[in-house]
Amino acid sequence: MNCAGGSVHSERTDKPFLVINCVAIPDTLLESELFGYEKGAFTGANARKLGRIEQAHKGTVFLDEIGDMPLHIQTKILRLLQEQSIERLGGGEPISVDVRIIAATNRDLVSLMEQGRFREDLFYRLKVVTINLPPLRKREGDAARLCDYYLARYSREMGLGNPGITQETRTVVEEYAWPGNVRELANAIKKALIFSRGSALAPEDIMQAMEVSQDNISTSEQDLETSARAWIRNKLLTESEGDIFNHLMDRFGAILTSEALGLTRGNRTRAAKLLGITRPTLQAKIEKFGLGGDSAADRSNGL
Repeated sequence: MNCAGGSVHSERTDKPFLVINCVAIPDTLLESELFGYEKGAFTGANARKLGRIEQAHKGTVFLDEIGDMPLHIQTKILRLLQEQSIERLGGGEPISVDVRIIAATNRDLVSLMEQGRFREDLFYRLKVVTINLPPLRKREGDAARLCDYYLARYSREMGLGNPGITQETRTVVEEYAWPGNVRELANAIKKALIFSRGSALAPEDIMQAMEVSQDNISTSEQDLETSARAWIRNKLLTESEGDIFNHLMDRFGAILTSEALGLTRGNRTRAAKLLGITRPTLQAKIEKFGLGGDSAADRSNGL
């Protein structure tokens, strides 16, 4: 959807194009992120901050997953569309803004309206031009093209050479259904790039990445959470550790670090990227959790 939004934005190409994922930002922060705030609006508001909408003046704001936007913020978006103005949190004066709003969702907005969870007036304000994107499995050739795009992008972002992809791997990508659509594909390519260790992506790299990112493993996330809660309750009742919180966090941290090293065959640079931390931070965790000396993979690659 970001790609489609960028295409619609093209006539304002020299102006800002800002993407807001309404699910990724907690409800308590989404309003200030969108509309900004005045100094003193709340505890910690030590200076005025412009919101993303104001920053995008003369440009475009792409509201991804708008179906999950809280009702009180929907009301403010409606006012923006009707009056081309906003108010910062803690402010009393309307501020004129010229922005194009593009919205996307995978939710059924008509059903949400019937449930009272999405404003009907906002729905019709937004429904000027509708682009229905079919799922990735129904877009012949798109999976392979997106694979090339994300492979080049993540190679650049991770400071790696683009290893390319074998024809066998391309076939796997094209034939897989991708129930999670483009996000699942992008996530799989990123992980496969880490697993590949610089070689052209092989089918097993993609399959390993898909296995990691899928919910079709034997235990569902809900089951995992239930088991984790039961284990934690037992530890809270039976452990005699003085600092039980940090003790349990270290247990989880050791498992997480160990699994990242295992998935990357001990390559610490790639394990750090997989965890989203720096290599020195990973090294500190390895030493803290006693996970061993320098790996053979690191030594052979000079990492």
